[in-house]
Amino acid sequence: MSAAREQLARDLAAVLADPHGPAEEVTIGSVVVRTILSRPELDRSAAPGAGSEGLLVERSVLYLLPDELGSVPVPGQELVVDGVRWLVLSSPPGLVLRVELMRYLT
Repeated sequence: MSAAREQLARDLAAVLADPHGPAEEVTIGSVVVRTILSRPELDRSAAPGAGSEGLLVERSVLYLLPDELGSVPVPGQELVVDGVRWLVLSSPPGLVLRVELMRYLT
């Protein structure tokens, strides 16, 4: 990892750990965690023919400290974030977890 990426990860970890910082509290399953959650975006390219089939994909990214959940989410795992069911696409380990999420909309 480059020095710039390492510094970025340290800075993001400090933001997530700061109780007065911009991170927000969300509930994942039954655990309340401090996180930065990107606004969900529709991904029409992920579902070819989505317009005619009525299938849309929504994606979001969740940043949190690894020890907040107790375990690192794995691809294919379902996470319920503030009552909404999401599927984990990726969650590489690191100083800060960057959990890529997706869900289908009809």
